[in-house]
Amino acid sequence: MEVVTFTLGEEEYGIDIQKVQELRGYDAVTRIANAPEFIKGVVN
Repeated sequence: MEVVTFTLGEEEYGIDIQKVQELRGYDAVTRIANAPEFIKGVVN
């Protein structure tokens, strides 16, 4: 099985590559007004 690995915070994850639809780089994050601190924002 081939997997795509990525890191969120301090943890590393892997997903079966056959389940992946798209690979994207890190985009600029738009903050959301009044969102909790643990939500960084949204990307387009």
